[in-house]
Amino acid sequence: MHGTVPGRHQEIEIKLELGPANLPHLKKIPFLRTVKPTPRGAPQVSVYFDTNSQKLRKKGLMLRVRREGRHYTQTIKATTNGEQFERDEWEAEIAGNEPDLDQANGTALEPFLTKKLRQRLKPIFATRVRRTIYPLVDNAHAIALTVDQGAIDTGTRSQPLCEIELELKRGSAADLFDLARELDPATITANCLHPATYMATTMVRQSGNTPISTVEDGAEAILNLAVSENLDDNSGEFYNGLRPSRANAQAYDDRARERLRVLSMHLTGLA
Repeated sequence: MHGTVPGRHQEIEIKLELGPANLPHLKKIPFLRTVKPTPRGAPQVSVYFDTNSQKLRKKGLMLRVRREGRHYTQTIKATTNGEQFERDEWEAEIAGNEPDLDQANGTALEPFLTKKLRQRLKPIFATRVRRTIYPLVDNAHAIALTVDQGAIDTGTRSQPLCEIELELKRGSAADLFDLARELDPATITANCLHPATYMATTMVRQSGNTPISTVEDGAEAILNLAVSENLDDNSGEFYNGLRPSRANAQAYDDRARERLRVLSMHLTGLA
């Protein structure tokens, strides 16, 4: 049925880029070998919409229409309290490959849907991938390990795409980081980033704080970590903007992480 009310949930995930030649190394992940998941695969085409000035991105929003088979799903995402791994998400099945902005009612996108913005929305880029999902489920948690392999296309340029997504379905966010740490550092790199402080986002302005840095500063830090050839061999590090730095001491303490996990499982009733 089309035109369903968009459902909201909070998304907690980690995305990692890797070379196609390294995909076989995924089979060596201890947790993957323990639960022996049955993978599900399907082709997907996802089109991302924004204005030429990227107004949605600057507001911390994302608008996407994804086609899988004969079905089209519209997704709206919004950053949550500045968190890098958590976003609010609204999904609704729609009739075709263009956004159905009536389905944005009640979402984070609704306040910005002026007549001018509606007129200026356009496809910015598309991803065409073969998506394979490995459901990693046991008594304590459920994580979807997704592998996307294909290309990103802007209409004038195209670039190969190969990435892993770890999305938490049930359990503690620490489980995601533990699984990410099981990836072989010789083939897959994973770093943590604090892109900027008090960026000029809607959340910062509405909180009454004075912005210290711009959204462009944060974007530059993210792109630097994602595509800089100078960082190809760096893994397991913390970056503050463009510079290597140190996170809070507890982030490096395995015992502190384990205590946090045990307490979280107890408080949420998942232990």
